[in-house]
Amino acid sequence: MKHSFYISFLLVFVSFIWAIDPQGPTVYVELNSGTKQKAQYLGSIQDTIILGGYIQNSYTKIKLPKSAFKSILDSTGQSLFKTENEFSSKDTSSTVEKTEALAEEKVEPISLKNKTVIIPLMRRGIDSVLAERLLHLTVELLSEQNKSIEITPLSFFSECKEMECIRRFCNEQGVEGLWNGEIVPAKSEDSLILKMERMAFSKKIPDQVQITIAAKTPLQSLLKEEKWVLFVQNKEIKKKKPKSYVFVETDPEGASVSKGGKSPICKTPCTFATIDTGKVLIETYWHVNQHQWGNQEYIQLIPEDTVKVSLRLKRVQPEIEISTNPLGALIFEGNDTLSIKRRPLGQTPKRIHAFEPGPASMRLWKEGYKDTLIEFHVNTLEKTPLSIDLTPLKDLNDIEKQQKWIKAKKVRFWGLTITGSAIAPIITGAIFSYLSHKDYEEARKIKKNLEQPSIADGAHFQELVDKNSDLVEKGDQKLIIGGSLFGLGAIMIGFGLTILF
Repeated sequence: MKHSFYISFLLVFVSFIWAIDPQGPTVYVELNSGTKQKAQYLGSIQDTIILGGYIQNSYTKIKLPKSAFKSILDSTGQSLFKTENEFSSKDTSSTVEKTEALAEEKVEPISLKNKTVIIPLMRRGIDSVLAERLLHLTVELLSEQNKSIEITPLSFFSECKEMECIRRFCNEQGVEGLWNGEIVPAKSEDSLILKMERMAFSKKIPDQVQITIAAKTPLQSLLKEEKWVLFVQNKEIKKKKPKSYVFVETDPEGASVSKGGKSPICKTPCTFATIDTGKVLIETYWHVNQHQWGNQEYIQLIPEDTVKVSLRLKRVQPEIEISTNPLGALIFEGNDTLSIKRRPLGQTPKRIHAFEPGPASMRLWKEGYKDTLIEFHVNTLEKTPLSIDLTPLKDLNDIEKQQKWIKAKKVRFWGLTITGSAIAPIITGAIFSYLSHKDYEEARKIKKNLEQPSIADGAHFQELVDKNSDLVEKGDQKLIIGGSLFGLGAIMIGFGLTILF
């Protein structure tokens, strides 16, 4: 029962499909007589081609022998069949006559009047899928502008050998606009160049655009390119500096990438765009386990193309060598305003080991001279030399402010020095107090022994009495010294804190 139900359902489904007007993909046919037509390809049976189309609002099927065709092309210009013209001249002559009669009766020629004709992009075989997708995207964008679009393969214009001939033919046919172009490889294997031309016959000169896209992600790269969308939409394109692209990979991966001594751009492997021209320095660096790895290379940028850089990282130790005129300037890390609490890294001339390459800044200070902020780039492989001329102070207000700053700095220095120095007497006082405690403990033990009746009135008894008295006296002296030192330390701390605050 179940099988009977499935068979019945299948028969009904097939009957339904059979009742629908068969339709197929659009093809462009050229007959041996020279006639060119557009139709729908419905299939073939042995040496017979079946075509379909609407004639006077009625869907009509036509069966013609293969020998009647010079070519049958799909929407991308690819041939569906190889023509077979190996028939006798008599058969061929009669076939042509029948074909012409059927064509005149059943098939209407292609009309290009008031249409936007798109010729599929010329390309290499490897770029066929990309060309097909770009064709569909272009059709979609033009359809949004209510354009009547006709995709016409280049073979349709077989009588024309040059684009000027195709333009002239389209103009005679009343075509509104003609689109054509090509996809060609760029100098770099990682890039492609898309060339597009738009001929509006209301103008005398065609509009052109050329865009470089990434070979690995062409559509993503193209959709990010505002210039292509604006061109298809026939909007004004703002002139911009041509971009160059740089693809950087390192061994190992994950290194930071910077260009021309600026902040990091990305981590390898990565591609970035730049409007710079000429040669630029590409630096890569990687910090791991308290060690720095890096490498660098100068590259020549190619406008609208991609340059590939491959670098093997090696151990590096970025170093800065600072000197000033005059010497003796204090060096402070960072670009923050100087305060009396900041501690300098040293004074010029000085060699400093940097934590990592890239952008850095420091402040230089010297009495009688202006504070100088220097911003620089720490080289990855080479020593970074810095030679700075300090500017003398001439304004009285600036000189007065600096003197106040120096005074505050000195007061803070002495406050910290005194407070820090208080540690020594406190520690020493603690040691003397501990020693006095030890003396007192030993004196108590001797006193306890003197209370024993067995040693009374002997020579040894008198010796213990003297030792007990001596230990007590020493303990008193050490306790006094320790207490005095404790007091001195407390006074120094109090004085130091008073100065500081």
